[in-house]
Formats: sequence, C-alpha cells, structure tokens
Amino acid sequence: MSSIVKKFGLPRLIISVFLISTYIIAPFVGIPITTALSDTIVRFGMNAILVLSLMPMIESGAGLNFGMPLGVEAGAFRSDN
Repeated sequence: MSSIVKKFGLPRLIISVFLISTYIIAPFVGIPITTALSDTIVRFGMNAILVLSLMPMIESGAGLNFGMPLGVEAGAFRSDN
C-alpha cells in the first residue's frame, strides 16, 4: 500500500477515491451517471481554460489580475449553453 501512495501520490489517491465513490453513489440518489460524467468533463474544461488564460500573465510577471477576467469570461461562456 505504501508503494502505491509513493508512486501515485497521496493527494491524487484521495481525489481518485472521492471521484470513484461519488460516481458509485450518484445513481442511488437519482443522478444519472452520464450526467455526472458530463458535468465533470465540462467543469474540468472550464477550469482548464481559466488556468491557461493565467499562464501568460504569470510567465510575463504581469500579475494574475490581468489574466483573470479573460479566464472567467471564457469559462462562463461555456456554461451559458
């Protein structure tokens, strides 16, 4: 067990167990598994756009406040559909 934790990392292991348990429990509380997976992918995509929009500002040393509005708008644009 300790070799798995060292190889994979404790934070990743905790997140993986949480996601798997959430997907297992979802149908029992009335959430379709396809909806849960779809929402996870959409939210991951929105957060990825936010992070990618901040990278040029971090690399150039301009600060996070200049890249934040672009990332928020790009992430919110997808959630309007």
